[in-house]
Amino acid sequence: MHFTHKMGAWRETLRNIELSLTAIGFLAAANADTALTVELGSGSDSEEAACVQLDQLVDRFNIDRWLFTKQVLIDDSQWIPHSHPVLILNSRYLDEDLSQLATFLHEQFHWYAVANQDRIGAATREFKKMFPVVPSGQAGARGCTSSKVFGLQAA
Repeated sequence: MHFTHKMGAWRETLRNIELSLTAIGFLAAANADTALTVELGSGSDSEEAACVQLDQLVDRFNIDRWLFTKQVLIDDSQWIPHSHPVLILNSRYLDEDLSQLATFLHEQFHWYAVANQDRIGAATREFKKMFPVVPSGQAGARGCTSSKVFGLQAA
């Protein structure tokens, strides 16, 4: 009888594990579309480390609402991160998690801006009223309009 009780408890434990794994599977399937697809430029150790870093940052911070593209390329030959046609990062900030996160979110915002041009246009017009003259051609901005969009990101 004692042995049967242990087997009953064992079966109960296995059933609980099975139910837990099933639930995890359903959750993973439900969240599969929120996962990032990360490719590496050369597959170097530093690019691999940057990929791990990005994965940890996405897990650590609740940034799902700020993800507007899921395609990421980590490429050390690209010194300046880009948003389009694919979001490109590098391993420059391996020792600076918050800088890497800020860069990633900054590039994500460009995807938001493209998808929401009307809203960005309205905000840019308001920004222009507040700041009619802004510096341009600096810090990634290609012109006056680009500077204003960068200003919206900082706001």
